[in-house]
Amino acid sequence: MDWSRTKTIFIITFLVLDLFLGFQLYQKQTENQFDYISESFLKIEDKLQSMNIRYRELPEVPKKLVHIIGQTHTFTNEEISKLKKDGVTIERTDGDKKLRVTYDEPQSLNVEGGDLANILPPYTLFSEDYIYSDYLTSEGKELVFVQTYDDRWIYQKEGNANGQITVQLDKDGKMISFVQTYLDTNEQGEEQEILTAIKAIDQLLINNKLKNDDKISFIELGYYSLVEGDVQVLAPTWLIEVNKERHYYVNAVNGLIDDPNRDPLPKDAGEDTT
Repeated sequence: MDWSRTKTIFIITFLVLDLFLGFQLYQKQTENQFDYISESFLKIEDKLQSMNIRYRELPEVPKKLVHIIGQTHTFTNEEISKLKKDGVTIERTDGDKKLRVTYDEPQSLNVEGGDLANILPPYTLFSEDYIYSDYLTSEGKELVFVQTYDDRWIYQKEGNANGQITVQLDKDGKMISFVQTYLDTNEQGEEQEILTAIKAIDQLLINNKLKNDDKISFIELGYYSLVEGDVQVLAPTWLIEVNKERHYYVNAVNGLIDDPNRDPLPKDAGEDTT
């Protein structure tokens, strides 16, 4: 008997068996993971249905995202020189961190292609980094454009317009001026797993931020900082609006909630009384 050949056959056989068993184990773990995710999703859905809490179609997001550092931009003479100056007055304020443009005559909102972002050039810088925010806009008073990072909004605390363009309107709805601020952004640290939209809503349930018959009127994943200042650490964060009245910021990494609403819900607001 050729023991050398036999030994080789045994080794190959055991290697194939190990690979097969390893694949089966991986497959089983993957199935269990998906079963857990599905079961978790269904449990949260059941809670929402039992309380008659309605929500729009939930956005799909990446499994992992990074934090970003945002630093308030200082506008330079070279940048200002590139802007069109006909029919406007351009000035820098707040240590050159704000760009203010005032029209010589009020301008109508005849938007080419129906996209409000088309009103920004040629009087603004980095206009491609902003997106119109119907959520933040005050009807008849102003238009608000929010800076984005990787196509996701950069949220700010109420009253903080960092990373925004605010267009002032007159009583006839015409543009009279706007103020721009901008954040220089860089990625910070490694990618981290983030909460799905349904898990973020569940955080509101767990912390008694939702009550029977509530409606999730807005939910979007962006970036947000708890600390204001010229330098901010912006974490992946869910902005969730309830009944077009209350809004919450749910950290998409650790689930912590920033609640800017002045009037807290009753302690039993999240309990099912049926």
